[in-house]
Amino acid sequence: MKTPRSERFGSAYGSIGSFDSVEIGVDFGDALIADRALSYRFAGLVRDGTHEYPYFRDDEVFVMGGISCRPQEGSELTFVLDHLDRDDVPGSGGFPLGYDLDRREAFFGEPDFNYRGAERTTATLIGRHDLGNGWRLGGTARLSDGADDFGYAYVSGQTTMEAERSFFVSGGEKDVAIADIQLAYDGQFGSVSTTTLIGFEARHFASNGQSLFAAAPSVSISYTGKPESVPLFADTETESRGGAIYLQEELDWRDRVIASFGLHHDWIDITERDRIAGSTATNESSRTGHPAMPATNRRASRTILPRSERATRWGALAHAAT
Repeated sequence: MKTPRSERFGSAYGSIGSFDSVEIGVDFGDALIADRALSYRFAGLVRDGTHEYPYFRDDEVFVMGGISCRPQEGSELTFVLDHLDRDDVPGSGGFPLGYDLDRREAFFGEPDFNYRGAERTTATLIGRHDLGNGWRLGGTARLSDGADDFGYAYVSGQTTMEAERSFFVSGGEKDVAIADIQLAYDGQFGSVSTTTLIGFEARHFASNGQSLFAAAPSVSISYTGKPESVPLFADTETESRGGAIYLQEELDWRDRVIASFGLHHDWIDITERDRIAGSTATNESSRTGHPAMPATNRRASRTILPRSERATRWGALAHAAT
């Protein structure tokens, strides 16, 4: 994710590719006031693309805007809003076996029924504050809602003269909310430096989806038209709630020996509703992990990542280890 900077910058590009594909993009920003305590950033791209197969497209529009406020040294609050809209195709529809066909020209799907789209809007809030004396507080909150759809006719069998086909359709919506807060401490005790991280994460996910399937008219090499309707065979709604709490500690002895250990516990509750059968299934689970990562002679790696940033890295490793 791109966030605002406290300086003026900007770039733009354009590209022309195979099969008449065109894409342009921009990324720029600047400080809004003289003391650079407030800055913005805007990025976006537009693509009008195709593929080598008939009736293919690869179109995308993405826009993102962000603003950052730095009321004092060591404190920053950033808000970013982005939107993605894609218009693509699922595939060629397949080909019958045993024929020598030019796949750049032959098409056994339906030109008016060959689509895959996705749309998503995400809002993100990021905050950090230096509390002093080695203490740092940070957090992230993200809300996202999206929808996707998919439909095409594909070759499912064949006779001597015709390709047998089926229609398949799916689509759904989903909403995601995630929040994370971290408290970190960097300290020095004689020849031993320490980085301690404790954090909490909460998340919520809700989605619904439908799937439809039906036989499609067989074709030799001719257009039969898109279907009026396709029967529904699956309609589900899923909701999950979860959270995590974690603690990470790193000890560094004279820049020669590093020991890292931590605890991580998360839990999740999942509810799935079958809206056709009218049934509901639930599942609850939790897990606990305790990664330990001792190492010696780590001088080279420490030059890559400053100690003040290790807490974030070890927190990510604690998640991955479980």
